Amino acid sequence: MSGPKKHDKLALRYVDAIMASDFARREGPRILAKAKLSLEDIRPESAYISSRTYSRLLKAILHCSHDESFAFLEHGLRPGTFGLLCQAMLASPDLDSALKTCARFFGLVSSDFHLNLVSNTRQIRVELHLDRPLKGPESFFTEAAFAIMLRVSAWLIDRTIVPTAMSFAYAPDLSGHSFESKFACPISFLQPVSSVTLSRDYAAEPIKRTSEQLRKMLRNSTRNLLLDFKKDESFQSIVCAYLLQRPQHLTHGLEELAAHLMLSPSTLRRRLREEGHNFNELRENLRRQRSLYYLSCTHKSVDAIALELGYSEASTFHRAFKKWTGATPQGYRQKDQSSSAKVYRQASGPKDGRSCQPN
Repeated sequence: MSGPKKHDKLALRYVDAIMASDFARREGPRILAKAKLSLEDIRPESAYISSRTYSRLLKAILHCSHDESFAFLEHGLRPGTFGLLCQAMLASPDLDSALKTCARFFGLVSSDFHLNLVSNTRQIRVELHLDRPLKGPESFFTEAAFAIMLRVSAWLIDRTIVPTAMSFAYAPDLSGHSFESKFACPISFLQPVSSVTLSRDYAAEPIKRTSEQLRKMLRNSTRNLLLDFKKDESFQSIVCAYLLQRPQHLTHGLEELAAHLMLSPSTLRRRLREEGHNFNELRENLRRQRSLYYLSCTHKSVDAIALELGYSEASTFHRAFKKWTGATPQGYRQKDQSSSAKVYRQASGPKDGRSCQPN
């Protein structure tokens, strides 16, 4: 029997995770009955499950548990919690305010976890702190929380959001189906706290959605926000992932990249244009974001960063960086370390007073 199509499948890891909660293990037969699924449906011979089957499973767990945390939190989240959160974020003037609203909201409705926002003039870091033990795998809850937050944020501002960095407080999944293959940004594991870092460029973006659009989105919120853990296969994502995995190609032009991707330059240019992107802008944005990350969050030398980004000479990188930021790389690093140390001490206290984990 053939498995689900390439664009309509999820790794069985996610089935195992959602069914590993205390509630799902106890109520498994009732959940499957509600979803009208059998054990064979959720444990197929292939390594994947169809998104339609997974969607039915998620909805059945929500129905049976009456808990929007999928029964992962000790005190749960009552039905309607997510809708109220989205309405509160929608009323914000920009994404910066919306993220602060999100953090305050969960601080009011849950005693099981909280979000901590730490920011400076260049980036925003959203930390997920667990205040009580989860009733299911930490990796699933954390990835789901970040996936939903990023997708709601991107939906609100009607713009693709690419994190600057992500950190997780647990070990990586060895199956190859973790976030490491899904976001074009540096990812670290076994860190003191799970977090996602965004450029402040996104913070000033105005909220562009309406109440009517929100109502339509919420009708299919499971599919729109949580279901699709598949790798983003847009051409923007393909280009970004390819360049980040091969930093030596960051100096290449569109023609050279198209050849590596086995596409004609005109096809790649057209596909990017259809998604609202320009190759040169994507490439420069990646180089800029990577340079800011390396300078702020690692101990790499400026010369090493220049080579990492594909520059043959450090002087060329210096000129580009000054064009991006108005500062030299070393000047930026010194100023960032000074401001970050002050901001992070105020926000997190002595225990978490580091701005980033070095590579």
